Amino acid sequence: MRAHGYDGDCIMVRLKRLLTLGSFLWVPWFSLKAQRVDMVFVETPTLLATLVRTPEGFDPERAYPLFIALHGFGHSAERFLGVGAPFYSAGIIFASVRAPYPFLLEDGQLGYDWNLQHLGRPGVGDRATELTVDYILTLVAGLRARYAVDRVYLMGFSQGGVFAYMTAIPNHTEFDGLVVFAAPFDQSWFPDGSLSEGKDLAVFVAHGDADQAISIAASERARDTLTALGYDVTLRPFAGGHTVPQEVVAEVIRWIAER
Repeated sequence: MRAHGYDGDCIMVRLKRLLTLGSFLWVPWFSLKAQRVDMVFVETPTLLATLVRTPEGFDPERAYPLFIALHGFGHSAERFLGVGAPFYSAGIIFASVRAPYPFLLEDGQLGYDWNLQHLGRPGVGDRATELTVDYILTLVAGLRARYAVDRVYLMGFSQGGVFAYMTAIPNHTEFDGLVVFAAPFDQSWFPDGSLSEGKDLAVFVAHGDADQAISIAASERARDTLTALGYDVTLRPFAGGHTVPQEVVAEVIRWIAER
């Protein structure tokens, strides 16, 4: 993390090294497969932690906006918590959500994945995606029950942005706004027609013009598609790469205040 904001580029470099060095969890999995060991997935309830920071002078009897943030692939809720620093003084509850599937990074730290994409297992990722959307919605309900909340905004960065799109648009009545940094976008994620039904959802999209991980064209496509369907979309290009700059976070806070 750099002083000017949350830096996803350093994580991407480590992930690329992992691919080169063969240190991903899927390499041990292939090794196990050669030994005739199966990896079996079982659906079961579990307890998952989310890091929540309340604003300065927090009064539990007062209602606050709630900003829920989904980190990128290979990142963590702990590291992403730094994105929320400006929210604390702005009177906004900030929740940094931990993706449910951990794996080891090159430096020995845990990174997290939203849908087991690091395993490359057909079918497993699809079901994990469905369960993760349910997890996010359950989290929203749990935070509403715990805190007095008057508005809810869902934000995602990179892979977290994919899940922000996939959760907020089909369930637009649960959210007052959607914020996405540096994420791909695909209409095929909404086969049930929900894409055309969520136009009451305000959308803020930000993307670095030098992003080498995900082209800014993805966010431009999202803007064009959603605007054509009647969404109120703000696209904020910025100079930089795969990151979440603090100056753009400040603009997000102003965007929330104006709604």
